[in-house]
Amino acid sequence: MFKELNIHTAEITPIQCDNIRVGDIIWLRQGERCPADMVLLYSSSECAHLKSDDVDGQTDRKVRRPITLTQRTVRQYSDIKRFINAEIKCEDQSITQVNTLDEFHGVFAFPGGMGKYDPELNRDITEELTVENTMWHNMTL
Repeated sequence: MFKELNIHTAEITPIQCDNIRVGDIIWLRQGERCPADMVLLYSSSECAHLKSDDVDGQTDRKVRRPITLTQRTVRQYSDIKRFINAEIKCEDQSITQVNTLDEFHGVFAFPGGMGKYDPELNRDITEELTVENTMWHNMTL
């Protein structure tokens, strides 16, 4: 059983792995396995170190970084509601013929920005995403 953060209410509720869908925000704790391929929104430190030996056989930990804007502005779980209009767009792997664990191309798009919370961010915000922003299914936090 995992924990899902509801972006509308900022409540954390249990969710089974089979019920996780694209767009769900899953709260993981140290030692938990990623139930799906994910993009890292926030970490309690500047980066996360994940074990991937069950995925790629490598024993070194992978460094993963959260999206810059979400990492910089989320202080408590309810802050995630600020990003209700944000989108994460990913390249279709089947079109690009990229099928490796070392590549990922995506964009975090936040139309209208965060002017309500920070006047300097009163604009459309985009951030390129790479494999460093991802967590793969079965990696361990």
